[in-house]
Amino acid sequence: MAKEHADALRSARGRLVDSRRELAIALAKPFARADTEQWRKNMIEVQATIRAIDEALKDEEGLASK
Repeated sequence: MAKEHADALRSARGRLVDSRRELAIALAKPFARADTEQWRKNMIEVQATIRAIDEALKDEEGLASK
């Protein structure tokens, strides 16, 4: 069961990494106040979610080894 959850977390993490990369490309464009501010906020949220998934993966791996 823990493997299924870990697989789902890895899949979600992969999608978020893709989103982060797209946001980085958008942020590299010339400054556009409203868009740039929103992209920065989105980048912070995406990165925080990736970190949360990393923690959840560690937990799932710990559960799998028990």
